[in-house]
Amino acid sequence: MDEKYKILLFRYFYEKLNLSTYEDILKNNNIDYIDRDDIASDKQVLYRKYSKYFYLINEVDLYYLSSDENNYLSSLDVDGNIDSKIIDFINHTIDRTLFSNSQGKIIYYGPHSNTYMARDNQIVLGLMIDEFGFASENIKELDEIEKQDRIIGEIMQKIEEKGIELNIKVIKYNELFEKMFHHDRRI
Repeated sequence: MDEKYKILLFRYFYEKLNLSTYEDILKNNNIDYIDRDDIASDKQVLYRKYSKYFYLINEVDLYYLSSDENNYLSSLDVDGNIDSKIIDFINHTIDRTLFSNSQGKIIYYGPHSNTYMARDNQIVLGLMIDEFGFASENIKELDEIEKQDRIIGEIMQKIEEKGIELNIKVIKYNELFEKMFHHDRRI
């Protein structure tokens, strides 16, 4: 049931933040997503049906839901429409399910660097991209890589600005990180 709640949360954020627009920008600029399940984390595979690039990193704790809320959640279809009743449910439960143990600390979702850190009261979205898709080392490709890095940085900033009332943090991952660290677990 945790996965069901996470998918509903993700789909709500996906729609609210209009992430499909950013996926189109990534795709139109030849910024690939990781398309291999042997590299992708369980979280990415879980969300792949809904997004090729983005996924929800936060852990959920349904312990704090009431029995009525649990019953309502179990009755929902994760592929159904995210209607106003589901949005009200999410808004009513999100603090208890994501931030019940929030203590004003930093959580690292990767190596201990500012690249992979977020506050424990932030909604954290992962952005998984294929950064190693270039075949040679010519200057044209370097220009393309720099352009793509700028686009990715702008997208991350726009999502965080658009999601300011939700307290959104976007963390970028690539296939090398995934192979080395498997960020399904906090490091």
